[in-house]
Amino acid sequence: MGHLGDHTFSFKSSGPGEIEGNTFCEQCQILIKKGRAVKCKPNVGARGGFGIYIEGENDGDNDRLADVFSPGHGLYPTFEDLYKSGEVGCHLCSLLACPDPHAESNPPFDCKNSYMIGVYQQQSYDGPGRIEIQVMQYRRKTISLFYDYPKAKLQGSLRYRRTDTEHIFSLARQWLKECQSCHGECQNVLRDKGFVPTRLLDISTGLEGAVTSIRLCVTSKMSSKDQKVEYLALSHCWGGVTTTTLTMSTLAAFQASIALSSLPQNFMDAAIIAAKLGFRYLWIDSLCIIQDSPLDKAREIPTMGSVYGCATITIAALGAKNSHGGCFSTRNPLTLVPALLRDGDSTKRDQVWAGSQQLKDPRSQGPLRPPLHKRGWVVQERALAPRTLSFGTDMVYWDCLSGVASEAVTEIKQEAGDGLKTALMQCSAEKGKRWQDWESFWWNIVYEYSTSKLTHPHDRWDAFSALATRVEDATEHALYHGLWEHNFFEESLWKCEKPGQRIDPADLDVPTWTWLSVDAPVNNKQRFNYERDFDRVATVTDPPLTRYAADGLGRLKTLIIRGHLMNISWSSSRTQRGEPKYSFRFTDHPELHNQSKCDWFPDVVPEADWKLSAIPMVVNKKGGIEAYGLVVKPNDASNISWARVGLWQIFGHEIDEADVLGSEDKDETITLV
Repeated sequence: MGHLGDHTFSFKSSGPGEIEGNTFCEQCQILIKKGRAVKCKPNVGARGGFGIYIEGENDGDNDRLADVFSPGHGLYPTFEDLYKSGEVGCHLCSLLACPDPHAESNPPFDCKNSYMIGVYQQQSYDGPGRIEIQVMQYRRKTISLFYDYPKAKLQGSLRYRRTDTEHIFSLARQWLKECQSCHGECQNVLRDKGFVPTRLLDISTGLEGAVTSIRLCVTSKMSSKDQKVEYLALSHCWGGVTTTTLTMSTLAAFQASIALSSLPQNFMDAAIIAAKLGFRYLWIDSLCIIQDSPLDKAREIPTMGSVYGCATITIAALGAKNSHGGCFSTRNPLTLVPALLRDGDSTKRDQVWAGSQQLKDPRSQGPLRPPLHKRGWVVQERALAPRTLSFGTDMVYWDCLSGVASEAVTEIKQEAGDGLKTALMQCSAEKGKRWQDWESFWWNIVYEYSTSKLTHPHDRWDAFSALATRVEDATEHALYHGLWEHNFFEESLWKCEKPGQRIDPADLDVPTWTWLSVDAPVNNKQRFNYERDFDRVATVTDPPLTRYAADGLGRLKTLIIRGHLMNISWSSSRTQRGEPKYSFRFTDHPELHNQSKCDWFPDVVPEADWKLSAIPMVVNKKGGIEAYGLVVKPNDASNISWARVGLWQIFGHEIDEADVLGSEDKDETITLV
């Protein structure tokens, strides 16, 4: 029995510790019974449906489409009471009280605020409407009502509150067995098959598989029969907190034994996972690389691509913000799957479900992005690992090159796995492949990396170099300061989605014309068909093919551009969302000055006294109504060297191409550094 104040209700359980879905408290049973939308049948002929009507925000009779419930009308007095009802087994209360991942803030679980719930009828092909909850002083949250049987199911390990049950480890072993036996693509991608990391953690277990000891082993000292080892790797957030690390002073002691009590929760949980899956060896960066040895770091960091690429599975501590967060979590499974409000014939779409039809996905962006995926180092770990077992705060996920699965949908679906894995596979699928076939996938990887954060700016190239090297090897092309040398003109037209900060040369000495020089979200989505639509109106000197072997970056930092250099007058404004927006006018050409402003996207926040110029790079040859170029700034009064400070573009305005380009005798040559 579930108890909440004066209210009592029964909820189903399939066994000890198991939770059963589609059970509702008395208050929710009343809401379901009275909500007219729940009684609706599918409108087979309509796909668009009617508009969304919200209580008090529409004129006429639209409000009659809502059944409104509030404290005093059959609901619990406070949000805290609603949350407690969900915790003791009400499926709908669980969905109503769980945090909205899209909201900037959510009511705490002990919130004493009152609230209102509306069941809104909005007949459409997909469903009969929605349920909304409005907690006082917080954003309204919406739960969809739909007819189709959901993909996510409350089954197996998902019936339990903890993510460290034997059911989960059994499911993970099942996923691995299927992948190893059926996914040729995942097997073939394991490159450097003879590779073994320099050091591994050796895990010993006792009764019932409990971890009893961990020690550091140097693989070169292993017997020959043990050197061909299978191991797991851990992907985790350091989080800026003090943690146990391998140093010169602990190297000898760790080879004897590492005190289990000294290990942060992430490391201990990873060892438990490895042991439960039947593996003896585990690789963790902070325990397998000597952290206070620049020489060891210089030797080991370039091999991280092989470390993750050859690991049988990479364990991802998805929800842990630092090393002490742990891999395992406690959850309310009822918040993760839809609730059946009205039963019926599913083949005739005669059921009504409440919840989200969209499957939980750890690859989400924006506010839904899990803490681990905000870390810069993890981008190459995700891309290079052929298989990842992710332990999130809500559930456990599997993804490999051949498909994805979760506790809610346990079958590995033959679809694209982690977007980064897919992007890397597309870049690497065929040596000598046309660059047009893989460059967009490459820039997807760059974008993901540029939206992630690094604790130390000097890691900006190191945290990406293993991934870059892997793509270079696969495509037989070379990067020069992060840009592909075979297509340098287009590569130089990258764009910052918003101004960032210039990386200090003391941390990473790279030129301003590479995306590596700025900490900001970067993309390069524009593609130009020169045979049909566009003309190049400037030239970029190809880079020399000499690089530093040690760091993979270019030896020289100059980029020579010849084109029509035009002075500009720039200004800034605000969008409706309050975000900064930048534009400029050409000051050298009165006929252009009166035209609409050109949009420009600064690499860094511009200073008020900057004297800037624009160089057209690409112009639409069909009337000159579309153009792209670089915004540059002289580094000193001599105008000998220049810095790139942004990209500009203009659409849909009649521009005389001759005015933009000038004549060849007016072209100038500048050197970007």
